[in-house]
Amino acid sequence: MPKVKIARKSTTIDMTAMCDVAFLLLTFFMLTTKFKTENPILVDLPKSISEIKLPESNMVQVAIAYNDMTKVGRMFFSLDGQPRRETLLRTLFDKKFVSLDYSAVYDKASSTILLSPNVPNGLKENIIREFSLETNVDVPLAKLPIWLQLNAELRETLKNQIEKEDKVVNIRYPDGKVERLNTGIDTTVTTTSEAGTEKRSSDLILLTYYTRVLDLIKAKNAGLTKSPSKIALRGDSNAPYPFFKKAIDALQDADELQYYLITNLKAKPTR
Repeated sequence: MPKVKIARKSTTIDMTAMCDVAFLLLTFFMLTTKFKTENPILVDLPKSISEIKLPESNMVQVAIAYNDMTKVGRMFFSLDGQPRRETLLRTLFDKKFVSLDYSAVYDKASSTILLSPNVPNGLKENIIREFSLETNVDVPLAKLPIWLQLNAELRETLKNQIEKEDKVVNIRYPDGKVERLNTGIDTTVTTTSEAGTEKRSSDLILLTYYTRVLDLIKAKNAGLTKSPSKIALRGDSNAPYPFFKKAIDALQDADELQYYLITNLKAKPTR
C-alpha cells in the first residue's frame, strides 16, 4: 500500500502580539525610569567605611569644590526633580530674592556678557523653564537670571573656562560698569535685625530653607506627616575646614540639622 504524502506547508509565526508587548514594556520603562542626577562638579571625596546608601530621589546636594593650584573654593547647590526646581525659582522671584532687570547676550570677542535694560515679554518664564532643566545652581543667585539667558552649551563652556583655565569672563552693565563673573553660589552671610531678632541670610541659606519649605508643603498636600527630602554635603577632601564650616553653619541657619556626608568607601581596618 503506497504511503500517503502530506503536503508541505510553510511555517509562519505571527509576531504581532510579541511586538506589541515589547513596545509596551519599552514605553513603560521609559516613562517610569528616573535618571540619576548629575553631580554638581567633580570633587575628590574623602574616604570612610560607612556603607549607608543615599536615597535615589528627593535629594538636595551641597558640593564644595577646591582647586589646589589657585587655592579657590566654590560651593554649588544641586536639586533633583524638574517640578521642584521650577517651583523653587518661581518662589525666589516672588519673594524678590532674585530679579530680572536685564536681558543678556554674550560677546565672544571680549569674553563679556552684555546687559541691556530692555527685557522682552516672556523672558522670565523662559528663565524658569531653563532652570527646571538645569541640575545645579552654578552662579550666585543675583546673577542667576543673567546666567540662564545663555544657552546650556555656552554656560558649560564658560564654566569650564572660569574654573579650569582661570579665564576672566566679565559682565558689562548698561551704565558701563564691569563686573567679573564667578561660578559657585555666594557664601557671604548678611545679618539683618527685625523686631529685636537677628536674621542671617546667604545664597545657601535661602536655597536650602525654601527647598525644605516647599517640600514640606508638597508632603502635606499629599497627606504625609513629613517631607521625604534629604540633604547631603559633598565636599572635596582637599578643601580647608572653613569651607565646610560655612556650609554647615548655613544649613543650621536654614534649620537643616540632619544631613548626609558623601564619601568614597574604603576597606575596614583589620585588627
